Amino acid sequence: SVALWEENEKKFDQQYKGMDFKLKKYQVVRSIINELISDFRQATLENLKKYEVQTVDDVRCAPIRIATFGKEFTEKNKQLKQFLHKNMYSHRKVLRMEFKAELTLEGIFNAYLKMPALLPESVQENSQRGSFERRVCDYVSGMTDRYAINEYKNLYSADEGN
Repeated sequence: SVALWEENEKKFDQQYKGMDFKLKKYQVVRSIINELISDFRQATLENLKKYEVQTVDDVRCAPIRIATFGKEFTEKNKQLKQFLHKNMYSHRKVLRMEFKAELTLEGIFNAYLKMPALLPESVQENSQRGSFERRVCDYVSGMTDRYAINEYKNLYSADEGN
């Protein structure tokens, strides 16, 4: 169980009996984010005052990390991170999507390196903006997910598409 979720869900269950689950889920996440930000801000301000931080060098020389959560929320955030890592980030569907995204981006990048003529002329010719690889990387990183997926299909599909 995740304390941050349970505490906030309980609060909404008491305040708004019978709230639609989708709406409650949205409100609970919103409330958790608000609590985390508020605690982080408050703990950081307390540390700034406690360690008399006036300059960037004061932050660097401080005996602890100045910008941090308070003790209670450090534990709650750790618990939340562990839950999310186990149940979301490491979920089979998420890992599959991540794998596909990596293959797609590598495929596009390698195709452009192998055949620069596939790129827009502005990317091919603009040598003032770093190495060719850097320009290709910048171009690919500017693609939306949908555009990258379509571009990959156009580059590697046997269909006579674009």
